Amino acid sequence: MNKKTNPPQLAPRSKHNHPKRIPDEKRIQIAVEAACTTASQRQIAKKHGITQQAVSKIAHENRALLQEVLKQRSAEAAELTWTKFVEIVQAITPEKISEATLRDLAVAAGIMFDKYALATGQPTAREEVSLAELNRELFALLREAKEQGLNLGELLSEEEYAEYEESLAEGEPEGLESGNREDGAETDAQKREQ
Repeated sequence: MNKKTNPPQLAPRSKHNHPKRIPDEKRIQIAVEAACTTASQRQIAKKHGITQQAVSKIAHENRALLQEVLKQRSAEAAELTWTKFVEIVQAITPEKISEATLRDLAVAAGIMFDKYALATGQPTAREEVSLAELNRELFALLREAKEQGLNLGELLSEEEYAEYEESLAEGEPEGLESGNREDGAETDAQKREQ
């Protein structure tokens, strides 16, 4: 007797055996935790009783939504900050100004000027770099370029290249030893001579 056997079939999953769908509220919470905390996906998974792969999938699926939520919250925070700023400025009355200490007035003026400059696109800080310092950096870059085989003759005019070659021979960038400083200060070479 030849009995025909069917290949083994998996037993149908019972309702108790089927993984539960994660409720939307919990999915959002998981996505927010994945995006906004320092917890690892493994830690988040353990906390919520799901797999790390599920956390990864939820985070990936909700990335655009989270970006939109973060953008909206940033806008709300900016609006609240502006509202408070206006309230504070309106609270600055002539009486309060006359009662303020010189230090408080100076600090307030400095902050207000900085914010005005920032809002109008003006610089809020100033850094000075000496011509000698720029020349040294340029000289070092040009020397490195030459050592790496770059043909500086193609990048510089004939006059600039001649000045560069002369600087190489002297060992110091052009203008540093001759006292050519735009700010009128002494060069390093002049200071060494004294």
